[in-house]
Amino acid sequence: RELLSRELLSRELLSRELLSRELLSRELLSRELLSRELQSRELQSRELLSRELLSRELLSRELQSWELQSRELLSRELLSRELLSRELQSRELLSQELLSQELYPPHSLIDSLH
Repeated sequence: RELLSRELLSRELLSRELLSRELLSRELLSRELLSRELQSRELQSRELLSRELLSRELLSRELQSWELQSRELLSRELLSRELLSRELQSRELLSQELLSQELYPPHSLIDSLH
């Protein structure tokens, strides 16, 4: 009986030890899997942040480009208006001069008519 009892106890201890090892092994595996999952999520977060920063940088550059184009267009528009205004002034002066000559012809022309 004693041998049998010892044998049973020994088997029970062995069984418990195996069970403890298995539980420990599962715990370690679970921790490893959790650690890998955490690393994977951190990597994904970094990638998303990197994409977000890149996207912001690209948007910022695009906006700067649009602003520059807008300034150039406005500058061209203002220059065009200035040139048109000068041309109009020049034509008005020429028209006044021609009208003045028509109303008051030069003396030589008047003399030739007499």
